[in-house]
Amino acid sequence: MIEVRDICIGDGLPKVCVSITGENRETIINEAEGIMLKKPDIVEWRFDCAKEYNYAIVEDILMNLRAVLRETPLLFTFRTVKEGGMRSISVESYKKLYETVASTGLVDFIDVEGISNGETAQAIIKDIKDNGVKVITSYHDFDKTPSKDELREILDTLESKGGDIVKLAVMPHDFEDVKNLIDVTKEYKDNTNKDIISMSMSELGMISRVCGKADGSCVTFASVIKASAPGQVPIKDMKKYLKNIEEFDDSKNMFLIGFMGTGKTTISNILGILTGMKVYDMDEEIVKKAGMSINDIFEKFGENHFRDIETEVVCELSKKEGAIISCGGGAVLRSENVEYMRNNGNIFLLRATPETVYERVKDSKDRPILNEDMSIDHISALMNKRRDIYEECANVKVDTDDLSAFEVAMEIIGKSKK
Repeated sequence: MIEVRDICIGDGLPKVCVSITGENRETIINEAEGIMLKKPDIVEWRFDCAKEYNYAIVEDILMNLRAVLRETPLLFTFRTVKEGGMRSISVESYKKLYETVASTGLVDFIDVEGISNGETAQAIIKDIKDNGVKVITSYHDFDKTPSKDELREILDTLESKGGDIVKLAVMPHDFEDVKNLIDVTKEYKDNTNKDIISMSMSELGMISRVCGKADGSCVTFASVIKASAPGQVPIKDMKKYLKNIEEFDDSKNMFLIGFMGTGKTTISNILGILTGMKVYDMDEEIVKKAGMSINDIFEKFGENHFRDIETEVVCELSKKEGAIISCGGGAVLRSENVEYMRNNGNIFLLRATPETVYERVKDSKDRPILNEDMSIDHISALMNKRRDIYEECANVKVDTDDLSAFEVAMEIIGKSKK
């Protein structure tokens, strides 16, 4: 936990930082004034985005920024090209720049690239800290997400440089990459109780920017004028997301229902990451209980037998506390299943049009009731049969057609306040 000016980093919700990326003095100051209207917790000046480049200009602009920011903490960053920035710079010039900035007394944090600066990073960090400035020791990879073991090694290296906060920003190629970063972040925080900032970039990694309450990441980055990195969301949305997560009621079970293809499994997993609640997939639990696949259950014993097993599983899962349960498409067809769910939780209906469902499931071979007729007409007919049941039993209803899985999850959280 670090106290700087009027904020305490590492205490409560992640602090929201917005970056200034202007190219000249006028646009830099104008951006700062616009950003301050949105009340960020921290403001970052990305000096590598500026076209004017000399030490005299730096100090002059810092003085102007300090006047605009008043008591809002200022983070100074020169992101090099090799870590996704706008400029190349020699290690010697990088060191001199940071020595100059630290000595002004006008900044509160400086971001130091801990890996790309090699052994010099430690000397740079020591000089900055000797001037009373906090250091964020960072690593950025805009191409990939290293493996879990590699991420752990990077964190160990960053920590060894002697800064105050370590930072990881990486590019995911799939959701597993995002989850790996979140897992390693939580592991680091739990094991060391030291401050860490982490983010998985791009829209795919958006979840990592708001899950600080769950994984321990203490600062998140949002946009006002324009995003300084892929996946940043506007500060207004970021503040709403963080507030909704803080006010989220995790005391009741959450049953996600809806026709196949509405995103129940994906959204349940995202909700689990954001809230820290345990996630159960009803179909997976049925397979465990039956000892065979759902397709095999249908083929060997028929749908009624499948529904009997499903009811047993609903009864068992409804006894859990603080769990997220992704239900099979037909789980609410039996009234007794609905009663089990209502007795210990809320029911969330995910809705989608037949066209959307078709696009999501058309290549699937694990949908027994569609295997013989994978068509929009058949899907529409089945949805019409179930629509009234779905609508009647749900506490909360969310249309998913025009929303990403992340946006659906955030809408559910926003409708589940204490």
